[in-house]
Amino acid sequence: MLSDKDIEYMYKLLDVEMCDFDCGKVCSLKHRRRMPYCCVNKNAMPVLYREEYKYLRSKTKMWRKHKPRKGESLQELVFSIYAKCKGYDKCDRRFRCIVCRNFPTYPYFNPGGKTIGLFFNRSLKGKCYLIDRPAVIRQEFIEANVKFWNFILPKMPEEWDFYIKFAGQMEKMVERHRRRFVVLTPEP
Repeated sequence: MLSDKDIEYMYKLLDVEMCDFDCGKVCSLKHRRRMPYCCVNKNAMPVLYREEYKYLRSKTKMWRKHKPRKGESLQELVFSIYAKCKGYDKCDRRFRCIVCRNFPTYPYFNPGGKTIGLFFNRSLKGKCYLIDRPAVIRQEFIEANVKFWNFILPKMPEEWDFYIKFAGQMEKMVERHRRRFVVLTPEP
């Protein structure tokens, strides 16, 4: 269970820019609708913790629950909900959800289950500008995200299985394409 205090701490922690430029502007130039790939709900549907959604709704009208369209099937969620925001051009960055703050990175664990770094969702290659540019990711972003994951995962242990499985899938995908699996780690 996440408290408002937890969410405020996490948002403050994740209020670090990923790179030294607006990746959304760069990305939007590549796409037909002139929007960043991750800001189009059909490309990347934000998933918010239920408590996070409640917190955001108390602060802003930017977010609402996603109502599936006829024929749309979504994985059933227990601790989270699918949500929509008002869009890239109406984004109030103070109230970006956790997913928006750390996309397209995910936690990478040591064998003991501690987050030691971040990896990219390689299935987004060619869609997200950052995927093949690990050098542009700011060290402060990596450090903040590692702290975030080490803070939230003990509070949400059901998430561990998902992220461990997802990391394994990405490693296999990269291996099949004979690429190096990149883990962004904090500097010692």
